[in-house]
Amino acid sequence: MDRMNDFNEKLPQKKQMDFTDIKISVEKYSSEIIDYDYLIELLNNYMDEKTPENEAAIKEHVASSNSVEELDLRRLLEGILAGHFHKHFTSQSFNDVIKEIHKENQELELNRWAYENGYNSEDILEAYHLFIPGVELKDNPSLNSKINEINIKLDLKFKKKKELKDKLIMKFQEMDK
Repeated sequence: MDRMNDFNEKLPQKKQMDFTDIKISVEKYSSEIIDYDYLIELLNNYMDEKTPENEAAIKEHVASSNSVEELDLRRLLEGILAGHFHKHFTSQSFNDVIKEIHKENQELELNRWAYENGYNSEDILEAYHLFIPGVELKDNPSLNSKINEINIKLDLKFKKKKELKDKLIMKFQEMDK
């Protein structure tokens, strides 16, 4: 019997789970989560009536979004104001428009970065489109080849070639976040 008690004592005891940390996290981040269905409703209202109140309601609703989402939504509002969007958004059409705006914003950022660093923006955009998040450069021969092509065009020496590869990969990873 003593052996059985010794055995039971060595087994991990059931512990009561404490969900306090989870509850606190959910409460903390719930204010940062955007209700996209409600946002679409607000955007459609703004499309119908371009009033300062409707615009303020949208801005208030997305105030907790990150800077990338905020930039995309600002461009969407500008598009509505300019009359580029006439039909009410559905979840799918909203997602499609946001993806397109996000892609355009990324391309603008890459063009600016390429210009500031003295690179051909078309080559940098082509390289970015070959970038696969989470895949090493050695495992992405298309991107590796494109970067080597850029190096040849720029007539870079060995050390500068490595710097360019590192800068490109860092920039692409930063944009993928």
